[in-house]
Amino acid sequence: MAYKNGDLYNSLLPTIVQMQRYIQRANNTTQQYRDPRPLMSTLQRLMQVDLNLLGLVGTRLDAVLGFESSITMPDGYAPDTAEQQQLVEMNNRFRTSKMRALLRTVMIGRLFGASAVRLVWGNTANGTAVVKKQKYDLTELDFDVLNDDGLIYLNTNTNNGLLTQSPIDPETHIVVRYSPLDGIEKNYIGSLMRTNMILSWIKYYDYWNWAKANEKFADPMIWASYRKGSQDTEVNAVIAGLEQLGTDARAAFSDDVKLQLLEAQRSGSMSAHKELVETIKSEQAISILGQTLTTDLQNKGSKAAASVHNLVRSDIMWSDLLALQEIISDQYCVQDFQKNYGEPKNAFPVLRFHTDETEDTEANARIFAETKSADANFKFKRDEFYRKINFTPPQEGDVTV
Repeated sequence: MAYKNGDLYNSLLPTIVQMQRYIQRANNTTQQYRDPRPLMSTLQRLMQVDLNLLGLVGTRLDAVLGFESSITMPDGYAPDTAEQQQLVEMNNRFRTSKMRALLRTVMIGRLFGASAVRLVWGNTANGTAVVKKQKYDLTELDFDVLNDDGLIYLNTNTNNGLLTQSPIDPETHIVVRYSPLDGIEKNYIGSLMRTNMILSWIKYYDYWNWAKANEKFADPMIWASYRKGSQDTEVNAVIAGLEQLGTDARAAFSDDVKLQLLEAQRSGSMSAHKELVETIKSEQAISILGQTLTTDLQNKGSKAAASVHNLVRSDIMWSDLLALQEIISDQYCVQDFQKNYGEPKNAFPVLRFHTDETEDTEANARIFAETKSADANFKFKRDEFYRKINFTPPQEGDVTV
């Protein structure tokens, strides 16, 4: 069962002391004493209290999940008639089993460090296909410290909060294990969201402190002076008048009482708060997207600077696409083929994203023209030529110009 963090019942985020304890428990390299559940429950809460982080994560997900995809032969393999029919059937099963929905789960695994989905196969009209998918909560997963590629299932007893651990079978699951510190710290569970946890915490509590300061200093302070030697009854009358002035905006005072306003000095507090928030936003954007320019350039850079930022962001997008292709190809396409056709004659089919729309088709056409001008005998693949310039190859019977 999924773990419920008692520290979060009455609070949106834990205290800094509690988070320190979470990190210590998650960092234990002995599997028996290691417990990432409080940490992972906190990471799941972050985007509920940090809308900027929610937007950054959504931007990264949309960047890759917006591409269409299909199952095809690997590069360098031309499918024969039988393999073409197999590809049609595999794509049908991929679609009817709604496997594309799992791409988001795989991406969540890259952002949070781990994800797992159990695939249940069954006989269908399209052959042996996935008929059920069981997703795991993030608090049910941990890195297997003895297996560099493995995940551990954490089953929480809802009565006493104790957990049992068992390895997740990669033969029956799609498993994602990712550490941004791979090569430095291989068991760093939490991934990119963990690196943003303290930043989101600081921003969240700074908002509360800023709001409290506004409550205290938003209105000018009103104070009164009275003549020396006034009786207690006179002083109490002045205090009562100030309280009434604060609540009802009107009160009566004698001629001996002088009222003065002390204007609030808030500009320094406002500037410090805005600078802190902007700094945190920049750090979060770098960690999630690899750059700080998103949809609003403001005065942050020139067109050349924006181009550099977009190149960095594109590198991350291509990295995500390649990871998605590899995971689905190795952990789904291979099983689908084996269950329906046995071993392949040449190679297992793979998942490929259709990324041609990201290319500069005008530049591609110019490259083709200049190449043919330099060498009229230079040969191009017909299908690749049409794809690179974003035109559809004409079929028999089509009217051409």
